Amino acid sequence: MPISCEQRVPFKIPDGLVCQVIKFVWLCILLASSNAAGDALATAVKLVDGFSSNEGTVMLLFNSTWGPVCDDGWNLDAASVACRQAGFGPAMTYTTGNRYRTQLRDDVMHLDDVRCTGTETALTDCRSRPLGQHDCRANFEAAGARCSVLGPSRTPAPDWNPLRLEGASREWLANMSLSTFRLRGVTYGHGSSLAVLAEVSNGPAGAVCVDDVTLREASVICRQLGAGQYGRFLHSFEISDLTLDGLTNSSRPVLLLGNCLGNETLTRQCVVYGSNRGVPCKSSALALGVTCTSDLPDLVPDTQALQTSVYLAKVPLYYMACALEENCASPMAFELQKNDPHWPFANRNLLKFSSIVANEGTRDFLPLRDTGTWEWHLCHMHYHSMEYFAHYEVYTRHNRTHQTFASGHKASFCLEDNACRDGSQPRFRCSQDPTERGTQGISPGCKDIYLHDLDCQWVDVTELPYGRYAFRLVVNPEYLVAEASYSNNAIICDLYYSVNHVSLSGCRLTHPFEY
Repeated sequence: MPISCEQRVPFKIPDGLVCQVIKFVWLCILLASSNAAGDALATAVKLVDGFSSNEGTVMLLFNSTWGPVCDDGWNLDAASVACRQAGFGPAMTYTTGNRYRTQLRDDVMHLDDVRCTGTETALTDCRSRPLGQHDCRANFEAAGARCSVLGPSRTPAPDWNPLRLEGASREWLANMSLSTFRLRGVTYGHGSSLAVLAEVSNGPAGAVCVDDVTLREASVICRQLGAGQYGRFLHSFEISDLTLDGLTNSSRPVLLLGNCLGNETLTRQCVVYGSNRGVPCKSSALALGVTCTSDLPDLVPDTQALQTSVYLAKVPLYYMACALEENCASPMAFELQKNDPHWPFANRNLLKFSSIVANEGTRDFLPLRDTGTWEWHLCHMHYHSMEYFAHYEVYTRHNRTHQTFASGHKASFCLEDNACRDGSQPRFRCSQDPTERGTQGISPGCKDIYLHDLDCQWVDVTELPYGRYAFRLVVNPEYLVAEASYSNNAIICDLYYSVNHVSLSGCRLTHPFEY
């Protein structure tokens, strides 16, 4: 319907002037809304027809239709923009000429002559021809990409809520952190188990919340109680079952404790919240118990062995059959195994290294699981006694955000004494006979040695872009087995990774809390 100047402007004006102004403004609004709608419709990117989800032909959503991008001007920067837009990391490689043989209509091509710097957030932010305009044949000129795969990213908890307590206000936590308290250990049950009670602000004794307590916190509690230097075991009791002298506040836990390094002398040096009215505790029906000791193992990984043994190996998947059973590959390897009929011949880039772990403590390091629950692994010809003994990670840290790029793990160690210093005798040896479980552990003064040529002594870096990263190795990463110290359970190194070279430098022992 034509715009009437008389309808919009009731007062007298020079003929035609306001009408032209209104039409010009109206046209600008229409163009702006049209461009915004076009950009909104062209914000989605996906990869199709690759053997794994991180590779394939780049498809762009425009006007409710998926269409390809022409390879004119296509390069690694443009592919990286597409990869990030599709939810992956930067591009490893880019492809042209419809490398993935996607069946396309030759007359449909959403973007052409794309010129990206690599910093854009979307392909439509790059310089290109207008959306939908092209001089390409899709079946012969479609662009593609193979993307790196990002692992989980972590950001530190806010300073005012280090335990990430849900539903807790800043003021409430600040007030609870100022509460005074006193701990008492009361013998409970059989043996040397102690129920840990807390008297907050001179109030009635109540239970300690079990939510954030690990063996690290248990060690600090034991020192504060004077019951031993270390926490050996954790226990939990039903508060309703506790019939202890002095337990007068039995409705819910009154103290919450967490974030200890494990070497503190007082629980006040950790994160502590206390309230006689109860603390935010998910396991509010349980009370904390500990068993203390002054005699524990202490695992220490070898920094020099790690730094000097690292190298890069290209290994076909058919050589990794046993390792695949233990998930010792990146998720993309399993997608290839599922989707590519020729997957056994696909190569994986493996960052290999040796792992030597010594027990510098005064007690045997023993698997957490009983011998009756150990699992025989036919490929490796020994029993697996631990599900998760070591963790390996390639990552970056920027603006306090920890971004994992690749990771690995030693899912099922066979623990044994491979070498001992003078005066120490090897006592643990894995069995290669399925009818005999053997003995597993690491004696004080002895080392468990896993050399670089053994299965799962690697991180799969096939989807890792070349560059500089940090590398981390952590033993006993979930603190499931008590140790005298956790401040030496991790190694952090600088990692340099290029097309034909890999190296670790500056390796040092540290606490797993440090990144």
